[in-house]
Amino acid sequence: MNIVEYKDHDKLIPFYASRGIEVSKQFENPPIFSYIIEDESALVAAITCSEILGTFIIEAIAVSEQYERQHIGTKLLGFAVAKAKEMKADNIILNAKNPILFEKNGFLIIRKEDVPVDSYSYCFECPDYQVTCFPKIMKYNKN
Repeated sequence: MNIVEYKDHDKLIPFYASRGIEVSKQFENPPIFSYIIEDESALVAAITCSEILGTFIIEAIAVSEQYERQHIGTKLLGFAVAKAKEMKADNIILNAKNPILFEKNGFLIIRKEDVPVDSYSYCFECPDYQVTCFPKIMKYNKN
């Protein structure tokens, strides 16, 4: 299975939503790249990233249920991190409800006050934030 660029970012939103990713009708920040993995024309996995002032934001990453636990998410995440570094990213950040995958791949949990851009997520404005929803803010920390 190969990783290929996918230019129609918004067409990935239903896939992300089907995997429990909270994305409305469009991404919060304009995507700069999306990559997918397909198997016989079925979508296996996808990742979408945006960028604000040199900080790359992983807006969404998801793997189809039947392909979970096959290291496909790790492969796709590593590819996106390498792409962001190639594009001279100052930082790579994300919000994670389940931070385990990201912790295993060089991301550390940081405080909201340590986010390198002023505002990158509507998540912080949601009435459920830190009430019933507790995402971890994470930053890539490998050289």
